[in-house]
Amino acid sequence: MQQVLVSHSRPLAIPLSSPLKELLAYAYASRDRLREEIVAGCQSRFPHYGALSAAEVAGLRENVDYLISGFYLRQVGEGRLPVASELEAPRRMARLRVAQGVPLAEMIGCYQIGLPVLWGDLVGRVDADNPVQLELLKRVPVTISAMTLATTAVT
Repeated sequence: MQQVLVSHSRPLAIPLSSPLKELLAYAYASRDRLREEIVAGCQSRFPHYGALSAAEVAGLRENVDYLISGFYLRQVGEGRLPVASELEAPRRMARLRVAQGVPLAEMIGCYQIGLPVLWGDLVGRVDADNPVQLELLKRVPVTISAMTLATTAVT
């Protein structure tokens, strides 16, 4: 019996301030650099990711791009979890990774590399006494829940 995960996600009732919207736009513009940092982390930490062919690395980059967009646009920007249809691309990539022989522990580990990189970059752009820090704090649970949902959906 196949498990079906459905996210009935409602956005946070807290609107984004203009400074947070600007921060997200600025940070999102750095997504290529962040993608490369996450991909490099996966490849250096996990042997199977390090041994991917150029075409397979391109697929990994595509998957990481998708997850970065979800982080900035859905989770932090809209304050919501992905819905079932938004988890199809990561599921497809997970099935491909399994067919390539990537162990489940490495797959999950690669997902876990991304969230600290994204949060570190975002928070690193804001002074500690900036009120945007409090807005970001309210969005942390959504991003952690989304990562758990995505990881669960692909396993």
